[in-house]
Amino acid sequence: MCLGDWKWHGGCLAPSNGCLYGVPCNAEAVLKVNPATDEVTLVGGPLPGRQKWYGGIVGDDGCIYGIPQNATGALKIDPRTDEVTVIGNLQPGGWKWHGGVKGPDGAIYGVPANSDRVLKIVPERGEAYEIGEALPREFTVRPDGDGKYKYGGAASGTDGAVYCFPSDAEKVLRIDCVTEQVTRIGGDVVLMPNNKWQNGYLARDGCVYAIPCNAGGVLRIDCATQEVSVLPWDTGRGGVDAPLGEKWEGGVVGLDGNMYCMPQHAKRVLKIVPGPGRIPCMVHCEPDHPFSIRDQIKDGSFIPGNLKEKKKEMVDCNVVCTVS
Repeated sequence: MCLGDWKWHGGCLAPSNGCLYGVPCNAEAVLKVNPATDEVTLVGGPLPGRQKWYGGIVGDDGCIYGIPQNATGALKIDPRTDEVTVIGNLQPGGWKWHGGVKGPDGAIYGVPANSDRVLKIVPERGEAYEIGEALPREFTVRPDGDGKYKYGGAASGTDGAVYCFPSDAEKVLRIDCVTEQVTRIGGDVVLMPNNKWQNGYLARDGCVYAIPCNAGGVLRIDCATQEVSVLPWDTGRGGVDAPLGEKWEGGVVGLDGNMYCMPQHAKRVLKIVPGPGRIPCMVHCEPDHPFSIRDQIKDGSFIPGNLKEKKKEMVDCNVVCTVS
């Protein structure tokens, strides 16, 4: 086993063989864990360098793609053969992208942290390249205007777009997966501290919610109207009882459709209850199922993640953010 620190950063379950694969950060090989046999091995490599990739996403082709931080390309792990390759020709270093998300078109999008552009990985073509205009560096809360740590996580919306959550940036970033256009939406949140939100999810009401790290409320993005708002939590149900910074980071959607956020410095769990509205549940299409994203958006049947519509009623409720 490799020595040192920060060996792997994140991992994925491979649908083809049930094994777990760790994405190498400072390690020079991919970590493979076989739960059926408890066997732990290293595959691929050598992959020299430090802080190479940050997290991984399973593509529609069954391969795992690592998001480059300092690496010069996206990492591709094929669980069927354990072949490990690097795709793309990107600039080295820079702490470029902070994880990623699979878009409704099946492509994988890297969240721009220090990079000024969005990364797009297209598994079916084996390509990784940057899209959109360069983001303005001056519109961040960084004191020296260096444009670092712009966004911290993303989620796919119901409108064929991906939404990135502002960390030190002052607006939400919207990525149109059809046109590859990248725009900033919503009012400025620049008066809030840095490291505002990290990670989030698409809720049953068709809105995207982001988890507050240093921000004073939950970020809510209405995909239908592109309205951006910040929701306070209900302190009457236990209060926050946490310092200003690093309150929650990461969360899990429960079987009740609510998100439960994990305390970092906060003393209680944050529960996000989505607002009124119904969106269809999601079931996987067959891999060769023909569909057009444009047509599905046009006729209202679009579902994120290469999924086919199956209707399911959801219970209406008001938006509530509580700490318990």
